[in-house]
Amino acid sequence: MEGLRFVEFFKVHGNGNDFVFVDDLGGRVSSLVAPSELAVKVCHRRKGIGADGVLLLQDGDGEVQFRMRIFNSDGTEADMCGNGARCFARMLDRLGLEDPKMRFLAGVGVVEAQVDGSLVSLKMGFCPFGDGAFFGVPESGEGVPDGVVMSYLHVGVPHAVLFARSWDIGEEELKVLGRRYRHDGRFPRGANVTFLMPLGGVDGSGGFFARTYERGVEDLTLSCGTGACACAAALLRMGFGSPVRIESPGGFNVVEVEAEPHGARYVLTGPAEVSARGVFYL
Repeated sequence: MEGLRFVEFFKVHGNGNDFVFVDDLGGRVSSLVAPSELAVKVCHRRKGIGADGVLLLQDGDGEVQFRMRIFNSDGTEADMCGNGARCFARMLDRLGLEDPKMRFLAGVGVVEAQVDGSLVSLKMGFCPFGDGAFFGVPESGEGVPDGVVMSYLHVGVPHAVLFARSWDIGEEELKVLGRRYRHDGRFPRGANVTFLMPLGGVDGSGGFFARTYERGVEDLTLSCGTGACACAAALLRMGFGSPVRIESPGGFNVVEVEAEPHGARYVLTGPAEVSARGVFYL
């Protein structure tokens, strides 16, 4: 084993949206391997550890002690990931690096988080909706159910939310639609695509169910934190209330949203769990 390069890691997930957490303080890992290359290697479901992304713990900017960088499984860097940031907060608390109530730097700026038992809440600052944002626009096309309305906005990263009374189609059909909308020409940077529907009544009293096709993962994921925030903002603009509970195949998030004319503020709350610790050989 002598001469082999390796990195230590933790595996952590928020509602099944899973990440490999790596301590890169002082550049101890990024000096050995480019973060994008590391992400592609460790996230591979058969040849690596398997994950939706990599969370790098790096030194902060003086205002805050720590910085989070997140790389998707295809090696691209994301400005923000709601579940990833909650998992990052869980690890800072788990390692004793921060108090349960904390602040750290992300791609969208400084965010606040609080760890409370199994739940982690993430308080994001003002997130502009972005150029070209729209809400509640009727949408139709091949494979799209009747009555669908679509919203497009940024929550650190771009999201297209397709709301229907029911998405009664199979997973493969959702993937086909997800790939189509992810590359839709109306979204200059591409988009994460969330299929949203009400639970227990069209008034939303039973909460909502969401499936997200994530840009950078290029597949459906078990949960998407910024996707849940995008859903909450879209629902608010469509006349629903706040907070809102967003169920996903992996679990749930509760989102409080305060909308302003050109953006919104979010508090995202849900479980985040550490599942493994180990060593990955480069």
